[in-house]
Amino acid sequence: MPTQVMEAAKPAASFNRLQAKSLLGRFRSKQNTRAAFILTLDIALYLIFFAVIVVSHSLFVKFAASVVQGIVIARLFIIGHDACHGSFTTSKYWNKMLGRISFAPSLTTFSLWDLGHNFSHHGFTNLKGHDYVWTPLSKEEYDALPKWRQAVERIYRGFAGFGLYYLVELWWNKLIFPSSNHIGVDKRSHFWDSVLVTAYAALQALFLVGMAMVTGQSPWLLIAAGLVIPFLIWNITMGFVIYSHHTHPDVAWFEGRQNWNGARAQVENTIHVTFPLPFSALLHNIMEHTAHHVEIGIPLYELIGAQDQLEESFPADIRVHNWSWAYFRNCVKCCKLYDYQQHRWMDFDGRYTSENILYATVGAPVRRP
Repeated sequence: MPTQVMEAAKPAASFNRLQAKSLLGRFRSKQNTRAAFILTLDIALYLIFFAVIVVSHSLFVKFAASVVQGIVIARLFIIGHDACHGSFTTSKYWNKMLGRISFAPSLTTFSLWDLGHNFSHHGFTNLKGHDYVWTPLSKEEYDALPKWRQAVERIYRGFAGFGLYYLVELWWNKLIFPSSNHIGVDKRSHFWDSVLVTAYAALQALFLVGMAMVTGQSPWLLIAAGLVIPFLIWNITMGFVIYSHHTHPDVAWFEGRQNWNGARAQVENTIHVTFPLPFSALLHNIMEHTAHHVEIGIPLYELIGAQDQLEESFPADIRVHNWSWAYFRNCVKCCKLYDYQQHRWMDFDGRYTSENILYATVGAPVRRP
């Protein structure tokens, strides 16, 4: 059944980006001591769980530690994400160095993430052909795919496809030795950053093999538990997070710049999905996403206050949704394909699953929890 619009569409004059950036200016302050503490804590957690994986002879403990390690890798990545935006410390040099260190466990290349995330995603949020993160296909594009590729798209847009999507479409195609066909440019910095994270993975694998010989364990088991499973958990986590940020039955995508507004896109096409506090803190407040899009210079430890300020100042514009299984099922069910002319989501059979969003002319409707 089509998703119903909860409020009448309103003129898009209430949100003012310059005013918003001014209001959020006080949250831009960076604290190097606090940043150092956060990074040290997460590196310590990473090493602790890595040690548990290596020394434990219990399969249950190894698996549990591997899953938790995947979450720790996500936390380190979020630190690297902040550093890549230049918002983690006051030093441009240290942001680059700490960003590369924090990205290493997730095998993320710093310069390629900078290109794809800072320039493409933040510069052209939800603009097809520029922002390539969870960009929906049109019905015509889907129908033109071979059957096997249609099946892959169905997996991606299903309940179990988040990790596979991030692993293949983002990491493999765009974040590790990518071809110019996938990213449009070919720079030496991209190559050497890819070499750096590949060397890290190789050294980690060699260490695990060595420890397997010392402790009398299977090297394949240790590589799976210490390297493969955490990396897969990280991919699932990241795929789910970025899907949640910009996919919803009332969120619009655009095929051309004529109807796309960059300033409005940061607000109306960015979702603040609320979770219980432990989850938010677990992922370094990454779900306070509207504030991050409006002002990328805000460090992760100031995002809660900044998000609260935005929602207080522009309550009619900020999209806030309480996460629940029903909410999640509705998003996954509705958001398969997109009609870029009618601005409506469709299922794979071409049936509309949302009302006309009308974003291009009068501003997107806002759904409040």
